[in-house]
Amino acid sequence: MTDRAGETWGRRWFIGAACIGFILSIISCLGVEASITVNVNGSGRAAFQYRVSKMFMSLKRNPGGAERPGLALPSARQDLERTLARAKGASLAGVQQTETEADIDLKGEIRFDSVAALNACGLFDEMPIALVREEGRTIFTLRVCDQREPLDQTAVETYRTLFEGYDLVFRITAPREIVSPVPSRGSLSADKKTLIYAISLFDYIQLSEKTEVRVSW
Repeated sequence: MTDRAGETWGRRWFIGAACIGFILSIISCLGVEASITVNVNGSGRAAFQYRVSKMFMSLKRNPGGAERPGLALPSARQDLERTLARAKGASLAGVQQTETEADIDLKGEIRFDSVAALNACGLFDEMPIALVREEGRTIFTLRVCDQREPLDQTAVETYRTLFEGYDLVFRITAPREIVSPVPSRGSLSADKKTLIYAISLFDYIQLSEKTEVRVSW
């Protein structure tokens, strides 16, 4: 291998490794579905299901010897139970873990006394949520991502097939009819009480502007 060819290969490897490192640091579980139902008093329940790729679970170290980034969400039922056991105002109503050849699947339900308690339970550290009152309306906010540098498009295309079939889906159900505009990638249920927001993981990793989902009623 010539010096020039080696330099080119090294640059491509670095870009690819940086891309994977970034993705692992923002969301190491590859598929997420969360259905959050909020009552009039701010309490409610959150049903969730997410898939963790066994390939990512098997990555113990980077080529440089550093530990791989920590998981953004608990990677097993025991981790999830320990996380919720420390939460105040939120409790785990049930959880089930299954496995396929490719993924570990976790699903369950959390009961919460307030949206603030749900936000503090550890499952929404990467995508914080909040509930506030403004001008006579109740507003629920989910931060999909902060502003960040765009990823190198060569690296993004390299991993297109890696994330194919993995999506982020959030369903937010209000106690009354939703009156806020429907965001891009969003849709309303027939009774206008549930907003469904869905984005593929491939599209998600390309977001660079601060992105929020706001639901008011």
